[in-house]
Amino acid sequence: MKSKIIITGSLCSLYFLIGNAFAYASEEINCEVEFKNNSSVDFVLKDSLEKCLLKIEGKNLETAIIIGSATASGQIKHNQKLAQERAVTIGRVIHSKFPDASIKEISSGVNKKMGRKIEINFLIKDESYKQKVMELSKELENLQAVNQKEKLKIEAFEEQQRIASINDKLAQNSINEKEENSFFNSKPNFRVALSSGINSTMKGPHHNYFAAGGEFAWINRNTLFRPEVGAKFMTSIDGVSIHDQDVSRVMNAYGFLGGGIALKGFVTGARLLLGNEWINIDSNTPKINEFAAGGEARLGYEWEKGLSLFASYGRTERIQMIGLDVGLSF
Repeated sequence: MKSKIIITGSLCSLYFLIGNAFAYASEEINCEVEFKNNSSVDFVLKDSLEKCLLKIEGKNLETAIIIGSATASGQIKHNQKLAQERAVTIGRVIHSKFPDASIKEISSGVNKKMGRKIEINFLIKDESYKQKVMELSKELENLQAVNQKEKLKIEAFEEQQRIASINDKLAQNSINEKEENSFFNSKPNFRVALSSGINSTMKGPHHNYFAAGGEFAWINRNTLFRPEVGAKFMTSIDGVSIHDQDVSRVMNAYGFLGGGIALKGFVTGARLLLGNEWINIDSNTPKINEFAAGGEARLGYEWEKGLSLFASYGRTERIQMIGLDVGLSF
């Protein structure tokens, strides 16, 4: 058996718990009745109980809690029984006056402080208090319903996020699988190409000749502006002349540093050429083997699979180059 009293100002709310039953009250009225020595029916003051009951006259009594007691003189068992009988006596009187009230009889046994006195706690029912409790309970239910809806929304959103994440992973796995199974990378950074064209010697005797060669480059294809670095070489083709202009041997090799802009497959760019040139026109012309610097402009198209076709125009002090190259990125 447990009791808890919560006091706020002059009002008191007491929750009296027996098993699962609760009593609610917003007002508590206390009084004491003293029995004669060794008696459970006779009071020291005959009208003491009537005065207690006058305090709650006209009020809606919810519960009466009666705490019986006895002095320490005499046998302990007798005094414990006497304390219980005193509580029962008071309870019967209150029940006759308030038959709908809940009566709780408690024996404290031998109690030196209380002695022959019986303490009575009247718990008064306040309908406005119960109405307030009902209103608060309703608000709590509404709040719980709102919280449940929000929880469901959050759970639905998290589920959508989880499904979207799974779909993204599946899509990325599909892309990765295609790249692994493809001969070409989706964004290759290296390019090798074969080139041919018509070159001309520009310093001294002017000769046109067919030339062929190749190049190798690293290109950053992941950005709009695409830097590149690489090397290229070309050589004249023996036995093929233009307008009966023959050259013994012309070779040129360059390293290059350049950049370009790509848009929807079309690429344009420029290069700085630094390298060496070997020029041998004929036996009557001095041979040249010297460092050379120049530039090159390029325009071309790249396909998704890495194939590309470029037209180019290059120029150094001694050689002019006009050609085409077909390349493969990997």
